[in-house]
Order: sequence, then C-alpha cells, then structure tokens
Amino acid sequence: MELKFRELISGAILPNGKHNDLCSMFPVTVAKQDYAVIRTGLTVEIPQGHELHITSKKKLAEEKHVALLNAPGVIHSGSEGEIVVILINFSV
Repeated sequence: MELKFRELISGAILPNGKHNDLCSMFPVTVAKQDYAVIRTGLTVEIPQGHELHITSKKKLAEEKHVALLNAPGVIHSGSEGEIVVILINFSV
C-alpha cells in the first residue's frame, strides 16, 4: 500500500522508498536519560480500516541507546494532525 504524505510545514522532508523513514524538521539532541518530541511537519492519509505503525530503528537503539518511547507509535485512519515522534535516550 502506498501512503500519501503531505507537508503541513514548508520544508518538511517527505519520506521516500519502501521504509518511509521520517525526518525531524529541526536539529534535535536527546540528552542522556531524557526524551524529546520530534516534529516532522508532515501528515499522512491512511485508508479506512488501516493504521500506521512507527517503530524504532534497530541500529539507533543498539549504537546510541535511543528508541521510540511509545513503541510502536500508532496513527489511525482519520488522524489529521502533524506526525510527531517521541524519542528517549537510555544512555547513562
């Protein structure tokens, strides 16, 4: 299924490729033992009866100890707001 992403904020980076990786709108540093809300500037059209799951990147979790706080993040059909991702840094 092909997803239809749309910019809510000019300059947002649209996903491409089969994995639909999301990018932050702004530079972000997640301090050790802290979390950050990452803005993408995007919204997505999800067909009725479907949902989108956002998951952590394995390499980011293994090497940097950064993961998605509410994994998996779920976006339901009918959602209209900006996609935001909450990352947490488990480093000590």
